[in-house]
Amino acid sequence: MHTSPEIPGLALGQSTETDELGALRLAHWRLRHELHALLDTVAVYRQAATALADENSELRHELVRTRALSTRRTTVGADQVFELTIACDEFAADVVALAVGEALEDTHAAELVQAWQLIAFALADEAIGTDLPTSDDMISLRMRHSARAVGIEVAALDG
Repeated sequence: MHTSPEIPGLALGQSTETDELGALRLAHWRLRHELHALLDTVAVYRQAATALADENSELRHELVRTRALSTRRTTVGADQVFELTIACDEFAADVVALAVGEALEDTHAAELVQAWQLIAFALADEAIGTDLPTSDDMISLRMRHSARAVGIEVAALDG
């Protein structure tokens, strides 16, 4: 068997086929690496799209929660009635306490306002419970107060 002078170990007449085979292998290698690069790029875009979808979903839930905020003030005889409905999230008890403070600050002493805020916070915290609330759950505060008396009701409303 005669060997090719260009490539040691090759028989004569196989040089052209080997060049073609080498060129095909090189083209295959390039295409495979381009394909892997494209697959990596697609994976990055998918991760980014998923992150954007999650953020978009969270923003939509936030918009729903802000739209869900409802307050109503009425007067019944000498009593004032304040009703608040908000999204039941980790800040709901704080918001309930703040709302009670704002409603009472003009008619009651600061010490009494703080005491009622603590009571309202505890009631809201108890109404929310230990389970993590879903984005559909709401909490309702109903407060009836006058210069001499205060009544507070806090209830969790399932969505």
